[in-house]
Amino acid sequence: MNINLKEIAMQVEEDLKKLGKRIVAYHNGELDEDPLEEFTDRILDISRTQQLLSDGWETTSYEVCLGWGGPGTWLETGSYTIRVAWWEDYVEWHVYDPDAREAIDMVHDYLHEIYG
Repeated sequence: MNINLKEIAMQVEEDLKKLGKRIVAYHNGELDEDPLEEFTDRILDISRTQQLLSDGWETTSYEVCLGWGGPGTWLETGSYTIRVAWWEDYVEWHVYDPDAREAIDMVHDYLHEIYG
């Protein structure tokens, strides 16, 4: 089976841009359900990176698992990175699109509200 990991990462970036638009529509009263709640309901696993400061721990990034199995897909909020892996193949896709980055920031902020 030939899986194009770069295409998967690019599709995740496109999905993030759509998520950002849906979040704006929700806040404008155009949608009834919060897209961030729907997004987090589909997350398979969450880990976070923290930094110890003089006044306590600060979360600097969340890593969310978007898919397991074939292939594994992760989003790293602090570095705006999508990682996709399938057996020995691995792609790290850095998100530069401003709309997708804004959506990643919204995901990060939402997770920070929930998990601190």
